[in-house]
Amino acid sequence: MQQDPLKPGTSGSYEFSQAEDAEFRGLARSMRFVGGATMWGGLGVGALAAVVQFIQNDHPNTLAWAFVAVINVALGFLLLSAGASFRAISETRGRDVEHLMDAIRRLRRVYGVQASVLIGGMILIAAAVVMGLAHG
Repeated sequence: MQQDPLKPGTSGSYEFSQAEDAEFRGLARSMRFVGGATMWGGLGVGALAAVVQFIQNDHPNTLAWAFVAVINVALGFLLLSAGASFRAISETRGRDVEHLMDAIRRLRRVYGVQASVLIGGMILIAAAVVMGLAHG
């Protein structure tokens, strides 16, 4: 009895067409560029934060820039990782669905980090507004 490879919870292999593989390759290439640029940008911001801390001893600004640097490095790494999974779809045979699911899990992490940062930022902005109104 042959299993349906597209049915959830079953094993099997599904192979994307050459045209579909080309789309995954293009997506992987873009993700590699954006991930690398984001990661290197984060490293640059981190280096700048270290220089500012050394020269000006400005703790609040340094901590803010260090936070931005860490988030960008993490997002860049996650994007590179997801891109590698998308690239694997086009470069391997018999494991396309496995690689696609891995790529989706990795993308969920990217959006999870971004959502957490956005929610945290909104909370900080709301707190600043409330404090500003209270001190009027």
